[in-house]
Amino acid sequence: MEQVLEQLERKEIGELIRSIRKSSGLTLENLADTNISPATISNIERGVPQVLYGKIRYLLSKLDISDHQLPELLANLKESHTKQYDLIMAAESLSDFRNLEEAKEMLRRAEVNNTSDPLYSLKSFVLGKISLEERQWKLAEVNFNEAIHACNNPKSNIISGSLANLGYVAFHQNDLFKALDRTNEGLRTFVEGGEREHIRYFLIQNKAIFLDKLNRVGEAIVTLDEMVEEIHLIQNPIVITHLYHTRASLSLKTKHYEAAKQFALKGAHTAHQNLLPKHASMCFSLLAEIHIKLEELDDAERYIHLARHIQKGSDDQRLSTHTYTQAGILYIQKGMNEKANNYLDLAIENGKKYGDHFRLESAYLAKGDVSKNMGYTNEAISYYKKGLALASTNQNIEQEQQALLRLALI
Repeated sequence: MEQVLEQLERKEIGELIRSIRKSSGLTLENLADTNISPATISNIERGVPQVLYGKIRYLLSKLDISDHQLPELLANLKESHTKQYDLIMAAESLSDFRNLEEAKEMLRRAEVNNTSDPLYSLKSFVLGKISLEERQWKLAEVNFNEAIHACNNPKSNIISGSLANLGYVAFHQNDLFKALDRTNEGLRTFVEGGEREHIRYFLIQNKAIFLDKLNRVGEAIVTLDEMVEEIHLIQNPIVITHLYHTRASLSLKTKHYEAAKQFALKGAHTAHQNLLPKHASMCFSLLAEIHIKLEELDDAERYIHLARHIQKGSDDQRLSTHTYTQAGILYIQKGMNEKANNYLDLAIENGKKYGDHFRLESAYLAKGDVSKNMGYTNEAISYYKKGLALASTNQNIEQEQQALLRLALI
């Protein structure tokens, strides 16, 4: 048997032994005796190379696994793993297209329930992504932490991907410093040449966004420009679209309006070419904001109509908060206060529905502006205070200052 063992992967044998032990209802302690300790059995199951073949042979004999059975049992185990892997990957694809109930059903069919299973980390990661889409932040945290602790293959980049998503969770819990820490940790643990190469770009982009929210705009631009230089290497059109959108947002913030327009147009073009309507609407909404800043109101109105035309056909209205807010600001500038008021009510309603605290800041301030224009002073003060409280919670110093200035001038 030793010759057969030497020809087989220790990791595969370890997985087989663990599978048979678990299916037999045995613990490490149950299987151990005076010749083999629980620690040695654990090492064998994990494929630790230092364990002597004699110990592996002894453990196999205890489980009644003979020499001629081993190749067939390993082939069956591999087939089972392939089936479970395919189910989990199908669930991830369904999740990415927001078919969440189907994704959860697919994961239920994947018989991967033990933390020692090599696929447990991947399953936990996909469960985390589903929890994110459902905005169940605490559950997502649990799932991604389980994925990190169960991962025994750094090249899968499940660890860095989980850290990226934990950063996103912290962001939505209004903890920007924690979000940035998780993101930096994700970049440190990312394995070049491993799987899921897009995760690195996701991390870089998120780092730039978090730095921007912390008013470290210069660092955000430097971070993102490293990624812009590699854009010809990026194959994922969603990543490219987000890159252009984020870079456009930073240019807008630093009042480089022409550069902002060009980045946003590139993002819209990429989205259009790759049939990504949601991402195109995101860029059109930003283009509207840029043209409002330039007081090119007709152009701004055209982009708002384009964004809303796309968003109306989507079951995911999260991006509409920004579009409604820009529509409100546009019609304030056009002196159409009733129309502006209606759009800002929609923005606030939508922002609350999706828990979009960062976009709600601008919606509240704009609602205060239109209320002031319509002579509703107390209502304006109330909305300015709501915007101030939210900006303070979100650690957005710029918006805090805007809210305080408005309150001082009312």
